[in-house]
Amino acid sequence: MRQNPFSLYDFLGYVFPGALSLILLCFFVELNEVHSVTQIYKSIGEFLKGVRPEQTNGASAVSGTLFFLEETVIWTIVAYVVGHIVAYLSSVTVEKFAIWTYGYPSEFLLGPVPSLHYWKVNECCDGIQPTCWKEFIEFAWRIFIGLFLLPISLCSLVFGKVLGMKSFFVKPLDKTLRETIDANKNKLAESLHITIHEGDDFHRVIYHYEYERQPNHVQKMDNYVALYGFLRAMTFIADCATLWIVIRYVLPDFSSIAEIDWHLVLMVAMCIAITYTFFMAFMKFYRRFTLESFMCLVIDPSFKETRTIPYNYVPTEGMQEPTAPLSITPSSTQTLTNGPVS
Repeated sequence: MRQNPFSLYDFLGYVFPGALSLILLCFFVELNEVHSVTQIYKSIGEFLKGVRPEQTNGASAVSGTLFFLEETVIWTIVAYVVGHIVAYLSSVTVEKFAIWTYGYPSEFLLGPVPSLHYWKVNECCDGIQPTCWKEFIEFAWRIFIGLFLLPISLCSLVFGKVLGMKSFFVKPLDKTLRETIDANKNKLAESLHITIHEGDDFHRVIYHYEYERQPNHVQKMDNYVALYGFLRAMTFIADCATLWIVIRYVLPDFSSIAEIDWHLVLMVAMCIAITYTFFMAFMKFYRRFTLESFMCLVIDPSFKETRTIPYNYVPTEGMQEPTAPLSITPSSTQTLTNGPVS
């Protein structure tokens, strides 16, 4: 084989999240008999040290089995498979929630951030009656996602919308960049004979077009894709861990609680903070990935209709010559129609 078949995304997006999911699953299984937060803290320390069952006594003992397995290859494959499952579940939950709440980065980068439109599901019916069954299923699915991602949805409402923390990752570009991107986007669509309709995800076309034309930016694009996939999976895992703690320790004693367990409150607050931090980091790199494609579109010289250059121009591979004639300034002694400047 001439090249490594595994990319950075395979490790950051699949292997690492899958391995972490297996570790947490093993840890949670060992905590079935643990009934206090103090025992949880003790069990975390023992688990990280890899304490064997025979080295401890008591219900809070953890095995640390994953740290003593010699079948590394087998567990790497299992982690890779589990990572694919986690990646898919995070794409239909975390990423969908982000798109329903804030829109695609290709949208809010080019205009003001709209108000919270999580419940606007009329567009899912594609012109059918507004009360169609498809809209009902979409509405029910959004309710389920909102409850499943409750740590993120609550923080997005309180910290993101009310306190304005969404401006850290949802912020439009300045006017000059927006106008340049719109102009080049329309030129690209015209050259490819594509008609852009409202709501189309034309950023996919921009990404693939510039990925082929801008080799110096390929590595950065790949890194952004791997990082936002990794952080999306980490957000999903942190959310699941938070829900498990709430269901296992908070809800059973909620009705009969005599006094507040501040250790438990602190643990839940820390888990919620970690989950929302992962979500903001995911949105940050999701935005950077889209912005990188847009900036490649801005600096792409193939969209310069005319340009005087003081040296000999050697054409390279680029866009095909437009069928319509270009208007050239008479005073220009030498013009560049398409292709990058050499």
